Amino acid sequence: MRANITVKFFLKKTQQKEFKDKIMGRIIHNRKKSEFATDIFILESDWNKQFCRSTRNEGINQKLVTIESEIYKIKERLILEDYVVSAKLIKDVYFGDEKIQFGIVEFVNRYLEKKKKAEIFSESYIGKIKTIKRLVKEFVVKNHKSKDLPISRLNYSFITSFDEFLRSQITEQYKLPYSQTTIYKHHSFFRTILIQAFKEGYLKKQPYIDFKLRKVKSEIKYLTTEELTRIEDLELMKNSTLEKVCDIFLFSVYTGLRFRDAQRVTIDNIDNSNSTSDFIITKQEKTNDKVEIPIIIPTKRIIDKYNNHTDRIEKGKLLPTLSNSKVNMYLKVIGDLANINLKLTHHVARHTCATTILLENNVPIEQVSKWLGHADISSTKVYGKITKSRLNLTAKKLNKNY
Repeated sequence: MRANITVKFFLKKTQQKEFKDKIMGRIIHNRKKSEFATDIFILESDWNKQFCRSTRNEGINQKLVTIESEIYKIKERLILEDYVVSAKLIKDVYFGDEKIQFGIVEFVNRYLEKKKKAEIFSESYIGKIKTIKRLVKEFVVKNHKSKDLPISRLNYSFITSFDEFLRSQITEQYKLPYSQTTIYKHHSFFRTILIQAFKEGYLKKQPYIDFKLRKVKSEIKYLTTEELTRIEDLELMKNSTLEKVCDIFLFSVYTGLRFRDAQRVTIDNIDNSNSTSDFIITKQEKTNDKVEIPIIIPTKRIIDKYNNHTDRIEKGKLLPTLSNSKVNMYLKVIGDLANINLKLTHHVARHTCATTILLENNVPIEQVSKWLGHADISSTKVYGKITKSRLNLTAKKLNKNY
C-alpha cells in the first residue's frame, strides 16, 4: 500500500537571529502530522506563505528542497522495508535514529500488515492477530493512559499486567470471563509477535522468557452414541431454524469438518470418481491443508436433504448458511430438548466424529488423523483416551475368545 505524505514549511516566531523567524517543517500522513525545527532562519517579509519558500534567498530554497527530498527518500525506503509508515516514524528516521523505535501497538499493527500482505494466511489466523492488536491497544490505554508505549518498555512487568488484564475480560458471546485456554492462546500469539521484535533487534530480551505460560489440558467433550441418537431422533420439522442447525451440527459429526470449513463446502468439492465412495475434497481454512473425507450414509442423507435449498441453488453450498454464534445459540436449545447435560457447541461435533464415530468403531488412529486433516498425528492423540465403551468392546471380544 502506497503511503501519501505531504511536506510543508512554516515560520515560527523567535527572539533571536536579528528578528528573523525559524523555518519549521511539517510532515502530514493520513491527517496526522509531525513537526520539526530546521536550523534555517528568515525574515517574515522574505517568506512566501503560499509556496513555502523564500522570495529572495535561493540558498534557503535549495536547503528546503534538500530536506523535502530526503524525507521522500526515507518514506520510500520504509515502504520497501515493510514498515507501517507514519509521519512520526519518518521524522524519527530523518533525525538520525540508528534503529527505528516502534510503539508496542505500532509494532503489532506492522506484524499484522505484513501477514496480510503475504496472502498465505487464513482469515481465522489474521482475525486472531487483529484480536491481539485490539487487546494490547485497550490494555495500553487503560493501564498506561496512553495510545501507545515505546516497545523498549516491554518487560516482564508489562506481561504480568497484561495477563491480569486478560483475566478481567468478558467474552462477547457467553458473557463469561476468559477461560485459561483462551488466555493461553492470546499470550501465545503475543509472544510470537514479540519474538519477531526480539529477532529484529527492537527488544534486548524476550519478555516472556521469565513468564511461564500455564496451558490447561482441556477435556475433550464429545457425545456418546446414546446422546447422538437422542439428537438425531428429535422432531424439529416445526422449527426450520432448529432443524437446519441440527443438520449443520450432524454434518460435522460425520465429516469432522470445523464450522467455517463446513460452511464453505460446495457441490464442487464432491469427488465421485471413486467407485466405492464419494469424497468431500477441500482445504482447511485453519491450516490451508487439503483434506479428503469419505461421504458416509448419514452425510449423504444431509447433503441430499438440501438439494432444493436456496443456498444450494444460488451458491452451490452443501449446507444452509448461518453464523457460528447463531448455530451455538440454537444448539443450547437442541441440547436441552435432547436432555444433553454437556454444553453443546458446534466444535463438539468434531470431537464426536473423532471419538464416537471413528475411534469407537475401531478406526486406526492414523486414519482418524487423515480424516480430521491433522498435519501431525500428535494432534490426533488427544482423542486417543480410552473410553468406557471401547473397553466394553474389548471385553466382549476377550470373552468370546474364552
